[in-house]
Amino acid sequence: MSFVVYKSSAGSGKTSTLVTEFLALALSANSAVGFRQTLAITFTNKAAHEMKERVLQALRHFSSPEITEDIHIADAICEKLQIDRAELGSRSKFLLTDLIHHYADLSISTIDSFVSRLVHQFAYDLNLPFQFRVELNNDELLEQAVDELLDETGKENTALTKILTQFILHQTEKEASRRIENELMKVGRTLLKNELKPVFESLQPITEDAYIQFQEFLQKQLKTFESECATIGKECLAFLEERRIDIGDFKGGARSSLAKTFIALQSADKVKTNPFNTEMMKFITGGDWTGKKPKPSIEQYQYEIEQTLRPKLEKLFEEYQGYVMYQLLAENVYQQATINLLSQTFERVKSELNVVSLSSFNELVHQLVQTETAPFIYERIGERYHHYMVDEFQDTSTIQWNNLIPLYTNSLASSYFNMVVGDAKQSIYRWRGGDSEQFIKLGKAPSEVNNPVEREHLNSLHRYYKEELLDTNHRSYKEIVDFNNRFFEQAAALL
Repeated sequence: MSFVVYKSSAGSGKTSTLVTEFLALALSANSAVGFRQTLAITFTNKAAHEMKERVLQALRHFSSPEITEDIHIADAICEKLQIDRAELGSRSKFLLTDLIHHYADLSISTIDSFVSRLVHQFAYDLNLPFQFRVELNNDELLEQAVDELLDETGKENTALTKILTQFILHQTEKEASRRIENELMKVGRTLLKNELKPVFESLQPITEDAYIQFQEFLQKQLKTFESECATIGKECLAFLEERRIDIGDFKGGARSSLAKTFIALQSADKVKTNPFNTEMMKFITGGDWTGKKPKPSIEQYQYEIEQTLRPKLEKLFEEYQGYVMYQLLAENVYQQATINLLSQTFERVKSELNVVSLSSFNELVHQLVQTETAPFIYERIGERYHHYMVDEFQDTSTIQWNNLIPLYTNSLASSYFNMVVGDAKQSIYRWRGGDSEQFIKLGKAPSEVNNPVEREHLNSLHRYYKEELLDTNHRSYKEIVDFNNRFFEQAAALL
C-alpha cells in the first residue's frame, strides 16, 4: 500500500474522495471488520457530522435496486474493488445494517476529539490529575486568571504591583484600551498558542524582582549612552567654535548638515530616534562629506576635523547598535513580566479547578511521540486502526500532524492504505497553528531534522509517498474555471 496525498482545489471533491476511499476499504472483501479499522479525521464537528451523513447516504443509494445518486462514487469503488454494481449493492446492504447497529464504532471525528479520547485513556501515564475536567473554553479560565492577578495588586507583593502599573502606563502610551482587563486578556491569549508554550515554560522561574532589576539595568545602560552622546556633541560643537567654523559652512548648510547632528546628540529624545543622518554616515565611513566646493573654513580644518571628531563618532555609532537593542528590550520587559505572571496564575487556576484545557492535549501527546519510536500511548489505538485519513489537511497544525505521523508510519509498515487530502490555497486557520507549507512539503525527504525519531518517521512517509491531483472542478461553471486558469497563468508569469 502507499501514503496517498490528494492535492485539490475548491470544488474538486476533497470530501467525496475521502468518502470514496473510506467506503472502498469498508466494502473490501478482505475486510473482516468493515469500517471499524479506519479512522477518518476532519477539522470541525460540522465537517465530521456531514461526512458521517455522506457515508450513510451513499450506502443507502448503493443498496437501492438502481443507483441514481452518488454514481461517481459508486463507479470509483467498483473500479477499485473490481466488482459490479450488483455486488456493490449486496455489500452495501450488509455494511449499512452493521453500521446502524454499531454506529458508535464509526470513527469519523475531529482531531481534537480523537486526541481527547486518547489522553483520557492514558491519563495516569501522562501524569494528569485524577478525574480531571476538560475545559473547551479557555477564555473563561483566562478571565479567572486575570481577575486573580488583579486582586493581588496593591497588597504585600510590591514588585507585582509595580510590574502591572508599568504595563498599564506602557499600554496607555500606545493608546490601547484603558480597561486593563481587556489588555490582559489580549496578551494572555498568547498563552494558548501551542508553539509558544515552551517559551513560557522556560520563563516561569523568573521572579518579579528579577524583571525589575533587569529593567533598572537597561535604563542605566540607556542613560549612560545618552550621557555619552551629549558629552561628545558638546565637545564637537566646542571644537567648531574654537576654530570659528559655522554650522552653515558644512555641506548642505544649516538645515541638513553634519554639524546639526552634533546638536541632536545633546537631546535624549533625538538620540532615541537615531541622530545619525546621511551626512553623518558619510563622515563616519569616509565618504564625501565636504562637497565639491567646500567653504574655506572646512577646507582649512578638514584633516583636523577627520582626525579628531571621526573616532569619537565612530565609537558612538558602534555603541548605538547596542543602544537600540536595549531600547527594544526596555519597551517589552514589563509586558513580558506581565505575561509571565499571567501564565503562572493561569496554570495555578487550572490546577486548583482540576482542569486540563483541550489545547494542551496535543502538547502532552507530543512530548511522548518525539522521544519514542513506538510511543506507548498509541499501542492500544494502533491495534484497532489499520487505516488513517485526514480531511482538510491544510488546516492541521504542525504539532497535530507530528502526533499523527507515528500512526501513519506504523500502518504503512504493515502495508495498509493511508491518505490525506487538502488544498494549501484554502488554509485559513493559521491563528490555530495551521501551516500550508506543511502540506506543500509533505512527503519530501527530510533535510533539516535533527531528532532521529522524527527523521525516521518522515523517511517512512517519503518512501511510501504518492501524489494524486484532483484537477476537475465540480462546483463552478466551465467559463469561470477557464477564466481563472487563464488569469493566474498570466499573473504567475508577471511575478
